[in-house]
Amino acid sequence: MALPHTVVVPLTYSDYTSRRVLTTEWLDGEKLSQSKADDVGQLVNVGVICYLKQLLDTGFFHADPHPGNLIRTPDGRLAILDFGLMTEVCGRDLLSLFITNRDS
Repeated sequence: MALPHTVVVPLTYSDYTSRRVLTTEWLDGEKLSQSKADDVGQLVNVGVICYLKQLLDTGFFHADPHPGNLIRTPDGRLAILDFGLMTEVCGRDLLSLFITNRDS
């Protein structure tokens, strides 16, 4: 399953977004944690890959990946929501993160 056709994120409405308010389009779906669909396990795997690619390829980290921010759309895609709590992890910090976790 190719990631670009499996994952969707809502558009951000910049004119209505500020430092304290993130305004995005509405996406229909059900919480991934409550879905009874057969492909939920596969979508969870896609989500893990997305979060790792985001961190390792771009250095950005979605710091709020709770079940309410992951939904299954009616057409079977994974929607990742709420990018209001993000942080950037620089190369040296990223290396420290992996060394710390390996030694724990």
